[in-house]
Amino acid sequence: MPAVLAGSSNLTLAGLSWNRELNLGYPSGQHTGLVIDWFNHLWDESIAFDLAALYEARWKPHAPGVVFLRMLYELYGDGSEAPELRIDLPVTQFQKDGILRAKRILDDLGGVLVCDEVGLGKTFIAGEFIKSVSQRDRQKVLVVVPAALKKSTWDPFLRKYDMISARVELVTYDDVRLGTKRGVRPEDLDDYSLVIIDEAHNLRNASTLTAQAVMDLLWGEHPKKVLLLTATPVNNSLRDLQS
Repeated sequence: MPAVLAGSSNLTLAGLSWNRELNLGYPSGQHTGLVIDWFNHLWDESIAFDLAALYEARWKPHAPGVVFLRMLYELYGDGSEAPELRIDLPVTQFQKDGILRAKRILDDLGGVLVCDEVGLGKTFIAGEFIKSVSQRDRQKVLVVVPAALKKSTWDPFLRKYDMISARVELVTYDDVRLGTKRGVRPEDLDDYSLVIIDEAHNLRNASTLTAQAVMDLLWGEHPKKVLLLTATPVNNSLRDLQS
C-alpha cells in the first residue's frame, strides 16, 4: 500500500545519527496522492540553474587587487569615521579624514605614523591632537621637533592657533638628547600623555644618542601615546620603517 513519510530528517551524518528528528508516516493512498500533487506543483514552479557554473564562480581565483582590497577591509573596516568628532583647526576634508583615521589608530594601538607628502598638512593634523589633548582633555603634550623648525614653523603655528600653554611643551631633539644641560629635566619630560615627534625619520638609526634619548623618553615611567610625523618613512629600505 502506498504510504507517505514526512519529517525533519535529512541525509547527513547528524540527521541520520544523533539529531532529534521527528517523522510521521501515513499508510494511506489518499494522503499519498495529495503529497504527490503538492510535490509536482512545486517541481513545475522550479527554476533551472547551472550548478557547475555556480561552483566554478565560487572557486574562481580572485585578482590580486581584489585580494589586497579585502585585506585592507579586514584590517581597517569600511573606513567610515565618526563625523561628530570636534575639529577646531581650519583643515580640508582630506586632512579631516587623516585626523579621524589617525585618532582611531592612536586609540587602538597607542601610536600612529602620519606620513603624508610635504605640504599636505601634517602640522595641522598634529595641531588638532595638541588642541584635543591639551585643551579638551586637559592633559600635557610634548612636541619634539628639529631645531631648525622650532622657531620657523612650530612656534608661530602654536601661537597663531592659540595652543601656547603650560600643558604644551615644545622642545628640540637636542633638548631631549642633552637633557639637563639644556635645562630640561627627564622627570618633566616623562609627565606627558601624548608625545608628537616631527621629522621622525631622523630616528631611523636607532643607535644614535638622539634616537636612544627619545626611546628612553617614550619608555619612561608613565605610558604615553606617540604621534610620528614624516614625509619619508622609507628612504633606503624597509628597515627604516622598522626602526
